[in-house]
Amino acid sequence: MPAFTATDRNGKTLSYATVLPVLFAMSLCLGGCRQPRESSVLSEPRAEIIVRPARVFHRGEIQLEAELALPRRAAYTWTVSQGKLLSNDSNLVFWEAPASGKSCLVTVSVQLEGSAAAPISTTRKISLSSPSTGGMVLIPAGEFEMGDDLTDLDRPDFIRTSQNMADKPAHKVRLPAYWMDRQRVTNLQYVNFLQAAWEEGLLSVTPAAVMGNQRGGGLVPFLRFSYEDLAGLNFTEPRLAKAISWKDERFMVKKGHERLPAVDVTWAGAQAYALFHGKVLPTEAQWEYAARGNDSRRYPWGNELPTPRHANLNHLWGNKLFPVGTFSPLGDSPFGIQEMIGGVFEWVNDWYNPDYYADNYSADVINHPRGPHWGRDRSIRGIPSSYFITGADFEAVPTTFRYSWFLELPIGDGFANAKTGFRTVLDHSPQPVRKRGR
Repeated sequence: MPAFTATDRNGKTLSYATVLPVLFAMSLCLGGCRQPRESSVLSEPRAEIIVRPARVFHRGEIQLEAELALPRRAAYTWTVSQGKLLSNDSNLVFWEAPASGKSCLVTVSVQLEGSAAAPISTTRKISLSSPSTGGMVLIPAGEFEMGDDLTDLDRPDFIRTSQNMADKPAHKVRLPAYWMDRQRVTNLQYVNFLQAAWEEGLLSVTPAAVMGNQRGGGLVPFLRFSYEDLAGLNFTEPRLAKAISWKDERFMVKKGHERLPAVDVTWAGAQAYALFHGKVLPTEAQWEYAARGNDSRRYPWGNELPTPRHANLNHLWGNKLFPVGTFSPLGDSPFGIQEMIGGVFEWVNDWYNPDYYADNYSADVINHPRGPHWGRDRSIRGIPSSYFITGADFEAVPTTFRYSWFLELPIGDGFANAKTGFRTVLDHSPQPVRKRGR
């Protein structure tokens, strides 16, 4: 093995004995100058509060989600400075915002599983605003006779059925003031809601339906494209209008259908639209009072028999749907609410029980009834274009008639069809906005 040598910059040959001490000194110098390695310490655990929808209205129902920077199994505890927690003990909870105020504090405490460290606590300040009353009518507080007080039950040709008797006996009801949509929610309005809610992460889309979270019910259909997901069940598939579609991450309305009433919407989908805008679906009492006022009229416009200019009833126009406002003002209610009968049914908030009036009858005035505490199906009100409102076996007073889609049991919360639309109400009066200088 040849001896190790090196050459300096002048070309002089250096021996191994000369070079070795120099190399050793250089290694010591480099070792002393070496920078320490960065320690791989994990970042401190954090929790972020996500609010959906981002705009929070007074009395709105809001989804609060705690998202950990590093996902871990954990226990969650929520507190709010105002309003009401509708659920707890989960990373995703529902919260009813307060009826007034400009802001609210929401706090989540997260205890990581298997950790002896103190819980992670995060607080977020949430701004509050009042819902818009644009396109709504203020219904004044009042008292009225709710239920059918026009039909002679002792008439020889009257046949008692669950449908004919569900709105009997009539009873006195008193309601506080509230706001109601002048017109039914349109396809265009519903599409705008779907797009905004999807972009906020509130919805998912499948080939059969638009899906969303319902408090206490998990993921349910809001809007139906088809019934392909229920093809194995033995039931008559309801007819759908299919005016709303989904393509390339956009919701679209069929051309010419923008101002038609939004249908193919489930009860949960109607309620979700209302809550997104800080509103709710009307109770049966609110719907009926807005439809007939306090003079016990048979139709919203009075007791005059309907003509093709009043409403789309009794197959006067077949199954055709018309843009909202078509039958105004002749078909308006005493408060100026448009098209409360004809065309389609309307979802309301109450659970349906055909015996509810009879089982809970009182000669005293009932204050602001909200229907049964629970049930199997939700109520619908109004009369669609395809129903005849005369005949002993089905004699209905259109402003008091009560019904539900109880025959669609295999579908449950996923039911929607081309005959059911909706409108919303605002149970409280927003605080007036004061202009400067006044």
